[in-house]
Amino acid sequence: MGRSLGKGVSTPLSASGAGATGGAVACPALSRPCLARRQAGLTILEVLITLAILGLLLTIAGAATLEGARHEKVRGAVQEVRTLLARARIEAVKRNAPCQFALEPVSGTMQVIDTRGTSATTDDVVIASGRLPSQVALGTPDASTPVTLQASALGVYFAEFAQTGAVTGAGQVALRCGNACARVTVYTGGAMRAERWSGGAWRIE
Repeated sequence: MGRSLGKGVSTPLSASGAGATGGAVACPALSRPCLARRQAGLTILEVLITLAILGLLLTIAGAATLEGARHEKVRGAVQEVRTLLARARIEAVKRNAPCQFALEPVSGTMQVIDTRGTSATTDDVVIASGRLPSQVALGTPDASTPVTLQASALGVYFAEFAQTGAVTGAGQVALRCGNACARVTVYTGGAMRAERWSGGAWRIE
């Protein structure tokens, strides 16, 4: 007689007394070589799919990180331009003398200068200075002119603030790093506005 395992199913006892509780019943359909081949195939496929998804995610993340870094770099540069413009205006009012913001486009050097009220440069006093960071250049998202301040005969752009805070040479300074663009605009009365290029339009920072 056999020992019952379920409805109408019995397993004969082995000579050593082992039945349902000892030893596994062999299944020809799932022999070890066949099962091993199936498991190996599934594992390789899963690894390939995982690697493909991982590569895609890393590419997307890398592009987003790079673009974000460019936006931050341009934003910081525009804020520095704005800070130096504001410094030139403050110094003109405080000193009761004209002061200039000057930008040399090739080197990216910026200066705030006390002109001493003369057209000569030999007696100029540099109050503050700065430089555009690497990879940031003058540029716009289209073909428009990036700098519309006044230009000297030497090719230096400048905006001159009077003792009242008003400015001669009002205009914009637009900067670009990759696809990231931002600009600062100074108006005749001395007011300033920083903007970034987003979605096909300039938006206030």
